[in-house]
Amino acid sequence: MRALARKQRLRRGLAFLVASVVLAAFAVAEVERRTRAADEIAGPRLPLVRAVRDLPPGSRLRPSDVAVVGVPASFAPPSAFSDPRLVVGRRLRAPLLRGDPVTVAAFASQQSARGGRSLAPGQRLLELPVAGGSALDSVAAGARVDVLVSVEGGVDGGRTEVAVENAELAALRPLAAAAGEGDLGERSTAGASDDGAGARATHLATLVVSTRAAVRLTAAAVFAREVRLLVRPDSDERPVGPLAAGPGG
Repeated sequence: MRALARKQRLRRGLAFLVASVVLAAFAVAEVERRTRAADEIAGPRLPLVRAVRDLPPGSRLRPSDVAVVGVPASFAPPSAFSDPRLVVGRRLRAPLLRGDPVTVAAFASQQSARGGRSLAPGQRLLELPVAGGSALDSVAAGARVDVLVSVEGGVDGGRTEVAVENAELAALRPLAAAAGEGDLGERSTAGASDDGAGARATHLATLVVSTRAAVRLTAAAVFAREVRLLVRPDSDERPVGPLAAGPGG
């Protein structure tokens, strides 16, 4: 009898053990499923420059003041910087708390960036690294521009498309000149992509765009090979429409 009772206890213990393992496996699978679902809803992760300590107004950002983290695209502020090279050396106009994203608003108010005018509802300010060299030196603030984005790879071997039409150019400055004046100062390469648009940029453009356009151009600055501006004549308000070209034209 004792032997039979011992065998029954062993069987029950083994059954409980197997059930616990099965339930644990189901729990792990469910957590992974929910995590994947949350990632799909939030979108791909984008690099974001954030403050690593509390910084008062007037602070000049050093490489050790910021770090690059990955955040879901849906949680990234449209005017946030993704490349620390564009913020290191610049002086803050507004305070940043530890963990805050570094955005355009940290360096200048919306009114000062646009000559004292306020933004209309739905408009956003976006600083964007663009290529163009000396051809952009004569472009004045207030000009209307189309934004071209060039990407590499894919089935067609790459393409260039008009990402945003007829955007207002609020400000434009050469990156090299800004560094010489101390606005950018010493540049940090931590977290910066050698293949992104920032690697080929010659100027930093401040554009007035919609939220949707700001998100699209922020992703372009990170993943595209190059971003360029096409300046419009003052009287040209015609829509461009969907327009793209690849190696074959």
